Amino acid sequence: MTSLEDFSSALASWLGDSASVSIALTEHLWHSVEDLRLLVSQRGEIVARSDLSGDWSKLKNTLAEGINLADVIHEGDVAAWRDALLSTDHHSVELRLHTDIDAMPLMSVRATLRPRRRCVGVFVNLRDCTETVTAQQQLLHQTTHDDLTQLPNRSHLLVLMSERSQQLPEGAACAVLFIDLDRFKIINDSLGHSIGDVVLQQASARLRTCLGDDDILARFGGDEFLIGLGVAKSLAQAHEQAEFVAKKILREMAAGFVVESDTLHVTASIGIGVYPEDSATAEGLVQAADIAMYVVKSRGKNGFARHSEAMDKELFVQTRLEQELRGALADESLQVHYQPQISLVDGQVFGVEALARWRHPRLGEVEPAVFLELAQNGGIALAVDAYVQNRALADAAEWQRQGFNVAVSINISPAQIKQANFLDDFQQRLQRPEVAPSMVKAELVETALLDGADDILNKLQGVKALGVELAIDDFGTGYSSLSYPQQFPIDWLKIDKTFVAELKQSGNSVLVDAILAMGKGLGMKLIAEGVEHREQLDYLRNNGCNAVQGFLLAPALAKDELSTLLKQTDFSALIAPEIA
Repeated sequence: MTSLEDFSSALASWLGDSASVSIALTEHLWHSVEDLRLLVSQRGEIVARSDLSGDWSKLKNTLAEGINLADVIHEGDVAAWRDALLSTDHHSVELRLHTDIDAMPLMSVRATLRPRRRCVGVFVNLRDCTETVTAQQQLLHQTTHDDLTQLPNRSHLLVLMSERSQQLPEGAACAVLFIDLDRFKIINDSLGHSIGDVVLQQASARLRTCLGDDDILARFGGDEFLIGLGVAKSLAQAHEQAEFVAKKILREMAAGFVVESDTLHVTASIGIGVYPEDSATAEGLVQAADIAMYVVKSRGKNGFARHSEAMDKELFVQTRLEQELRGALADESLQVHYQPQISLVDGQVFGVEALARWRHPRLGEVEPAVFLELAQNGGIALAVDAYVQNRALADAAEWQRQGFNVAVSINISPAQIKQANFLDDFQQRLQRPEVAPSMVKAELVETALLDGADDILNKLQGVKALGVELAIDDFGTGYSSLSYPQQFPIDWLKIDKTFVAELKQSGNSVLVDAILAMGKGLGMKLIAEGVEHREQLDYLRNNGCNAVQGFLLAPALAKDELSTLLKQTDFSALIAPEIA
């Protein structure tokens, strides 16, 4: 069919309707679309078609009348085509055709005819969408691949590795190689980026020759590459595969790179991480291999090493952890947990201590002492202090709005209180979340009080004037004496957990008794931390300690977990004396 009239005649015959109505209907469809038009029965057979021209002429036999379109549609799209035929509404779908055209067009179903409320077939417009689809594919390639080497980029490799790890059978393993090109920076800086780019392209080509069909090579960035090896049946096999490939890469890199008649020499430092031994996540596995690679560089480069736990403790790794801690602070993945503080009078949760927690993507929970020392050495301790305090005060304000009468204890570091603008910053910090100052307790270690006592005294008096309570944390571990606590407006003494532990381990209560006596004599309230056993709790309660915190009662909890505890948990039975 090559004309509107013939096409309309076929439609009229097909519908059994008057020619005038069919012509009007067909004319509307004919002039509202472009490219190739078809009439297709509800069974999917071609009833009529418009003229074939250009590349469409190659489809003369493929799209002949009587052909069922399902027979020429790509098998992956047949289901979508059949759904379109069954639709009772105007329906659009994109489908691939089996054709002899080099650039395969897509077929678009634009409308469904429903005369007399019954579906008799569809009017189809075929439009060559090759350019659009190619552009979309190119855009997708650009977002998932490196432009210079055409290798998958870091994010795409992580996706592929995550998918692979989720499909691994039990007992299987896989390895990742992190490759850094030694001396590349010297070449790039001295000879120029254009030379450096050629070296990267040649290096990526050599790396490809070292891999099997199931291995994945990606460019991590700069002069770094990642290789995800195929699935191994066991950890031992994964180690063997990784070492085999690493040795092969070192041999390939040993030959010089010829660029514009110059021969340039670049070696490789390779770190190996193995799933699930080093990490159960793709991100963690890459970090493990990255750490191992830095070990190789520190030992002279041009070699490979498998990741081990001992590497995590080396000095240069601490530097990387410091950088990651900065990242956790920037993206707010550093967490704040809260350990309940329980009154030994009535068993109620009257307060919580805000504690920083860092869950590293590969190392898991990092000990607070470890990452707080990293923060101190890296000059970001004050930023960590501010982050934890702001989060804790905001959460405390929310609990107060929910009706919980719970005070929050925040730790003030020696470096923080020495800041000239400490008091102004602290006051602003209280005002932002509109938390009641009476529901805030500031804790300081003893050493913070002794350096520049007059200045510290003025600042603490300013804090007290705001309505905030003050506590000495880890009391007894510094330079405790009867004189200095009297010099400062202290409300609470916190007995350090090392002294509390002695109540259970050796039965030695001398230090705890002395602190309890000192606190009572000075009119201060006392709280003990690190209470993990019933004997400790009973001793503290029987000897006049006001409150406790520790694992016997509850660990440090995330915000939502604490809210649940406040609603559901009563500690009165636990703190009550046991009946013999």
